[in-house]
Amino acid sequence: MATIYKYLPKEGYTKVDNKIFTIERKLLSDGAKVMYGFLASMQIGSKITDNYIVKSLDIGLSALKKYKRELKALDLIVVDRVGLNQYEMYIGSTVLRASIVKQYWEVKNDSKQTSLEDLEKLRNNTSIEILI
Repeated sequence: MATIYKYLPKEGYTKVDNKIFTIERKLLSDGAKVMYGFLASMQIGSKITDNYIVKSLDIGLSALKKYKRELKALDLIVVDRVGLNQYEMYIGSTVLRASIVKQYWEVKNDSKQTSLEDLEKLRNNTSIEILI
C-alpha cells in the first residue's frame, strides 16, 4: 500500500475524469485515454487543430482518427462542423456525456445566461446511457 503525498501548482494542471482510466478502461485504448486527458485539459475556447493534437501527442493521423472514433462511440466527445475547416468540440465525462455538454453550450450561447441549475435540468430531462 502506498500513501500519496503531492503538491501540484495551480497552473498547468487539470482535473480529469478518473473513471475513464478505471471503470471504462476496457472500453478505450490507452491512446484514446491519453487523447481524452489531453483534450480535457484544454481551456474553454481553445483553438486546436488535428495537426496540433498529432504533434502534441506524437501520434499519426490514422491513430488520431481511431481515438476520436473511440471517444465519440462512448459520447465522450462530440465534434460538429460549423464552417469551412471550422469545428466545435464538446468534451464530456462519465457523469455528463458530451451530447449533454453540447446541449448546455447551445442553450448557454442562445440565452447568454445559463446556470448550473439549467445544466442539471438538461441532464435530468435527457436520457443518458452510462456505460459502466
